Amino acid sequence: MNLDRERIAARFSAAALNYDSHAQIQRRVARRLAELLETHSRLPAPGIIVEFGCGTGFLTEEIRRRFPVSRVHASDIAPEMIEQARKRLGCDQSIEWRVADAEDLDFPSEAGRIWIISNLCVQWFSDFPGTIGRHLRAAPLVAFSTLVDGTFAEWIAGNERLGRRAGVRNLIDGDSLANLMRTAGAKQVDVIREHVSVTYPNALAFLRTLRGIGATTPHTDHRPAALHSVLRAYDDTFIASYEIAHVIAQNR
Repeated sequence: MNLDRERIAARFSAAALNYDSHAQIQRRVARRLAELLETHSRLPAPGIIVEFGCGTGFLTEEIRRRFPVSRVHASDIAPEMIEQARKRLGCDQSIEWRVADAEDLDFPSEAGRIWIISNLCVQWFSDFPGTIGRHLRAAPLVAFSTLVDGTFAEWIAGNERLGRRAGVRNLIDGDSLANLMRTAGAKQVDVIREHVSVTYPNALAFLRTLRGIGATTPHTDHRPAALHSVLRAYDDTFIASYEIAHVIAQNR
């Protein structure tokens, strides 16, 4: 695991205990992705559903309820996230838990009998095309939600007014996502876009929410600045945009 991946794992692990109290967006998006899997998939429920980046188990819980005949292999890069997910799902014997990086994940041997799914994780990939391509070769269906470009535009704009680059990591171009999936090997792709605006009392409250879920690892070239000087660039009430893409890709 490289240094960037280690930092991501460490920050999500540190946030795991209080993650749920800050993760309203993550819960909402997980529910929506599960709904879309029910309505958009043209394949029968598989024997195994592989979930990566399971966090504290929002999507895992939805999947168990909607696809009760499928076994679930759930993984996350952060060990403490796995522990919280175990607590959420109790002693469900149909779920196998493990700590693993989605970019190095191996898959069950039942070729053609698995789906691969994830909620708000792939935006952290260092190699999105390569990793998704490998996932598509392993399963007839890959479905995920991700943040795309335009997310946190207000925070980025405020930093630009100060002549600096925000720490927001580069996000996937939502308009080219379907083509990226086809290039990676998908035969059929559905991309469902969603815009969510969240109002915070101020920009500091927005940053505390990101810290509360562990989503604070910046791009590798980020140069920190004094926080108080940055916060002055924003009005008292802060609105943050979340640009979300739900992707359901089939390769057969």
